[in-house]
Amino acid sequence: MAELEAEHKARQQGATRWREAKEFAHLLDLADVVDIPTAAEGYTGQQERDEATGDYLDKNTHALAQALYERQVPLVWNDLIREVERIRRRKNQSPLSASWHRNVGIALKQCPFELAEATPEAIREWIDQMQDSGLSGLTINSKCSLLSSLVSKCMRSGLLQGMAMNPFDAADYSAGEADHIYTAVEQDYRDLSGLLPKLLDRQLIPVLIQVYCGTRISEVRNRKREDFDLERGTMQVALGTAKNKASVRTIPLPQRVVDLLKQFPFEKGWGTASQLNIRLRSLNPDLTSHSFRHGITDLGRNNHVDPAHIEALLGHRLSISQMSNVYGQGYDPEVLRSALKPVWKQIDAWLAD
Repeated sequence: MAELEAEHKARQQGATRWREAKEFAHLLDLADVVDIPTAAEGYTGQQERDEATGDYLDKNTHALAQALYERQVPLVWNDLIREVERIRRRKNQSPLSASWHRNVGIALKQCPFELAEATPEAIREWIDQMQDSGLSGLTINSKCSLLSSLVSKCMRSGLLQGMAMNPFDAADYSAGEADHIYTAVEQDYRDLSGLLPKLLDRQLIPVLIQVYCGTRISEVRNRKREDFDLERGTMQVALGTAKNKASVRTIPLPQRVVDLLKQFPFEKGWGTASQLNIRLRSLNPDLTSHSFRHGITDLGRNNHVDPAHIEALLGHRLSISQMSNVYGQGYDPEVLRSALKPVWKQIDAWLAD
């Protein structure tokens, strides 16, 4: 329900009103007089494009332009929700529960693609991202199952009559495999040293932040320029982009990462989790970027770092007694920087080989 309310609010603001039949017909007429890019840009007010692909950076403008080229409005996830509710009303069944709407709304908010982009490849990449962000196999299975069920019901109803196969059927999102995440060991760090020079900065920086700081890949990929304080050498994981409230924190960064960030073009974005994991698996089939989050825990233990400092670094919930070891007059990342010195020294030595 929350997702539908969000769409209603967007309609009131005019963001997606072009999906309405009369509005879209008007835009088709306008595109015939001027041209499609001019019509789309004039409607949304967004003109910026990706220099490499030529795609609009604003997803709404991109979707509108595509619809005008194809002369039809593509279905979106919320259309499927309305269709399922319509079917239940026709069959005199009770409405779907508030908890169902809430869970579907959460899944859609986190889903990085629209219905038209729901290919098996996109779904597998999303599964990788969820796993790398620390979600359990059961949680991943739940989110994918909810969206898969929407697609299946709408295929049977005829709304998706042109869809030959449910794309979720070609992606393995079962809970078993996602529950186990391999922990990086010394040899993985040493092997990584040979891969680092081959990575683009949009892959190199995220993996180094994970290696030294144990962050989730999503916590790096959600970061913008303003989340970094390069003078202090810190990264802020802000509320709304963290996994939960405990994950909101300020993280100290090693100098080599700070130096790379000074030259990084944030406007072009980070590399995807799946791209990075493909490179890492060339070193070890079991290795993912999340393996280094587990690895930092082992390194902290082996170097006799106070567990409270490691838990604070990782964004885990701390007890009151643990918090007293990390939180003083407000949260000071320099406490963590000092505590992490032996761990970073060990990592430096392995990556230097």
